[in-house]
Amino acid sequence: MQAELVVKAQQEVGEVMGELGLAFIKLAKFETRAGLTPAHAADAKCVATGAVKASRFYRECNAQSVRHLVRPQASNCFPLPVFVFETSRAV
Repeated sequence: MQAELVVKAQQEVGEVMGELGLAFIKLAKFETRAGLTPAHAADAKCVATGAVKASRFYRECNAQSVRHLVRPQASNCFPLPVFVFETSRAV
């Protein structure tokens, strides 16, 4: 149950970061077209790039979390080596 909540929270954070990145991309385009100082547009673009990268990170992190949670329990264990000892030899 807690794992599902963590996965859901990661998914929501990723979505919000993606939306924030897109909003800053639109803001940077607006500032560029409006002729505002190039520094403002560059700052908005940097924030947009960071938010989009963070969104991708959260998506990948979430996918790996789900992969690890869905994996069957038996595959989490390492197989034990089987040793064969010869206890008697025919002479």
